[in-house]
Amino acid sequence: MNTRKSSQTVSSDKDKENDILALIRQDLRDVKERLDQTVKRDEIELLINQIVKTFVNECKKDIEEEVKTRVQQFQSSYNNEIQNLKEKIQAINLENENLLTKLNRCEHENAALKQRVKENEGKITKALIQSNHNEQYSRKTNIKIIGLKEERSENTKEVVKKVFLEKGGIEVEDNEITAVHRIPGRREDHRPILIKFRNTDAKSKVMRKRRMIKEAGGGIRLVDDVTKMNTELITRLKNHDKISGAWYFNSYVYGQHGNKRIRFDIFDDINSKIAMSV
Repeated sequence: MNTRKSSQTVSSDKDKENDILALIRQDLRDVKERLDQTVKRDEIELLINQIVKTFVNECKKDIEEEVKTRVQQFQSSYNNEIQNLKEKIQAINLENENLLTKLNRCEHENAALKQRVKENEGKITKALIQSNHNEQYSRKTNIKIIGLKEERSENTKEVVKKVFLEKGGIEVEDNEITAVHRIPGRREDHRPILIKFRNTDAKSKVMRKRRMIKEAGGGIRLVDDVTKMNTELITRLKNHDKISGAWYFNSYVYGQHGNKRIRFDIFDDINSKIAMSV
């Protein structure tokens, strides 16, 4: 009995040892597997890191190349645009210079033309003044008879001599009148008569009686033979608010301003002439 019991005990102990060894082996295998797995995970992480790093580097390189290319393209396009703008600006500047040159030339020519026009205006003004003066002087011995009825086949010289004698008591000799005629116009309007005397004395003898002739009735008036320009000047003076009267005397036109008698010419500025007389 004891021997059997002892044998069973030994067998049981071996089984326990075997179980323990088996457990240890299993644990070792587990440890090994874990170690193997750990090594593999690290390698994978390293590999992944390397792959990622390589990928990032490649991407970075590609991006840098792309950016560099884009920058170069932009720079080239920008430079081209700048060059085009420079060329356009140069063309505009050149055109402006040409225009300025033309403008300066035109301004110079315009100034020269203005000066010539001014000089010509001055010459024309002087010529017109002189012409008007000469024309008026040539009429110095002339008078006009206004309102004298016109008859058919009249002897105009005898008609005016009769008017002078009957209405003014003036006897005029034939040799004192160098020319006499009706001024062209409509007969029904009783055309004025123009008389040219031999000299101013003969004219003055008649003109001293013009008021008497006017007051004698019949609507007959004696007036000086005034040029068109002087007639217009007299009208301007009569219409001016600072001139109280205007008239012609001895080849010149006069205006009354206050108590002053001012002589005017056809191109005078009335206000300026009045101011100068003060």
